[in-house]
Amino acid sequence: MEANDFDKLIQIQVEIADQILSIENEIKYYERLEQDLVIKRDRELHKQILGCKDEKVETEFAIHYIQVKLQQKRELFHHLTKAFQHRSEEYIETIYG
Repeated sequence: MEANDFDKLIQIQVEIADQILSIENEIKYYERLEQDLVIKRDRELHKQILGCKDEKVETEFAIHYIQVKLQQKRELFHHLTKAFQHRSEEYIETIYG
């Protein structure tokens, strides 16, 4: 394997790692949003019990939206992690295989 091939591998790995870090940050963001919305829903349930105006439906939709986004981000994170691992294994195979 030539140095140029190694440089290409490193460049690809760096790009994948950057994407992984970005997705991790997005996952953390959506997890915080989900947590905030769950707390809001709990407050609205208490208000509903006390007979106050119902905003719970909007919160439920927001929670569902956030959960869908989280699932998408987690799937992308899993895919990128696998790609990173696959590229590394591919490189090792070419050197030692």
